[in-house]
Amino acid sequence: MIKKIIISVLLIFFSVEILSYLYYDFYHNESNGFLIKRQNKVEREDCQQFLFDYGLNFIYNDKYKCDKIEGYHKENIIYYDNNNNDDNIILTLGGSTTNGRYFQRKENGDEYIMWPFFLNKRCEKNSNCKIINGGHPAYSSRDERKKLIRSILTLEKLPKVVISLSGINDVRNIQHSLDIKYPYQPMNSTLLLFEQRSFEQKDIYFPATLRLLKSIINFFVNYNFYNPEDRILASKVYKDYDLSLPKNLRHDSVDLWFLNTKMSQSIAKEFEIKYLVFLQPTLGLDIYSNTEISKDDRDKLKNIPSENYLKDLNFSYDKLKKICASLDYCFDISEIFLGNKERLYFDYRHTNQLGSKIIAEEIFKTLKMLQYIK
Repeated sequence: MIKKIIISVLLIFFSVEILSYLYYDFYHNESNGFLIKRQNKVEREDCQQFLFDYGLNFIYNDKYKCDKIEGYHKENIIYYDNNNNDDNIILTLGGSTTNGRYFQRKENGDEYIMWPFFLNKRCEKNSNCKIINGGHPAYSSRDERKKLIRSILTLEKLPKVVISLSGINDVRNIQHSLDIKYPYQPMNSTLLLFEQRSFEQKDIYFPATLRLLKSIINFFVNYNFYNPEDRILASKVYKDYDLSLPKNLRHDSVDLWFLNTKMSQSIAKEFEIKYLVFLQPTLGLDIYSNTEISKDDRDKLKNIPSENYLKDLNFSYDKLKKICASLDYCFDISEIFLGNKERLYFDYRHTNQLGSKIIAEEIFKTLKMLQYIK
C-alpha cells in the first residue's frame, strides 16, 4: 500500500514537472525571464515577438516574419524598399517612436507608423539616401550606443550617417534605479545575475516546476509585491555585487544621455560616420501649455499616469534642451509642433502618422542643410 502511494506521488510529481517544462517552454518570454501574458493576435501578429538579450535588454525574434514592413528585417535592422544605391545609407536609432516593427491600427483607420518609414520615402523620391532602421522599443541612449557598436561590427556596409531621435527614454524616473546605478548594463542583465545559477551554485532540482510557479506568481500577484528590482535588493548576494560592481553615484539620467550621446558621436566619427541626434517632441512639455493643440491630443494628456511624470518630464527636458544647444550635432525639435492644431499623437508619448511625417520632413531638411544628402 505504502509502495503504491509513493509510486503514485512520484508519477504525479514527474508528470507535473514534464507538463510544466512544456508549458514554460511554449509560453516563456525570454525578454524578462518570466511568463508574460501574450498579446492578442490583432495587436501582436508576428511583429512583436522578443528574445532576451544580455547587452540590449531584449531584441526581436527574427524567426517571426513581420509582413507589415515595406522591405525586410534582418538581425534587428529593417531594410526598407528603396531603389537608390547603397552609397548613402542612413541608420536610424531610437526607442518606440523610431521602432519600425510596431503597428497598431486604431478604430478610425489611422495607423501608427514611424518617421524612418517616411524619411525613406522622401529619400527615394527626392534624394540619394536610403534608410535602414535600428530603432527598438524602450531603448535609451545607452542601448542606442550599444546598437551603434553592434552595427559597426556586423553590418555588411557601414552607414554614412547615423540619426538618433531620443530624449524621452532618458527622462528622470523612466528607467529602473538600477539602470542608473549600473549604467553600462540593462536591468535584465542585472536581474540575471541574481535570478540565474552561478558556476558554484548547486543544481536546482525540478527547475520547470519552480519556473512555472514563478510565472504563476508573476501573473497573478500585484507587480508592486513582485518587483524584480525589489527582489535584487533583498537577495543575499546583492551586497557582494554592490560592493564589487562599479557604480554611478553622480550622474542622473540626463547626464547619462549626454555621456552616451557623446560616446556615440565619437565612435561614429572614428569610422567616418556622421552622427546626429534630434531631441524628440512629446506631449506634456510646459512649452505647449499656453498654445492651442487638438482636442484629441489634449484628451491624451489625461492618460498620463501621474503629475510626477510631468514634473520629471519637464525637469529633464529643460536640462536636455540646454545640453543639446551646446552640441553641434544635436538638434532640438521638441517644439516642432507649436502652432499646429491637428491631431499629432497616437498616445501621450508617441506620434501618429502625421506627427511622424512632420518629424521626417524636419530631419530631411536638416540633412539637406548640412549637405549630407543631395
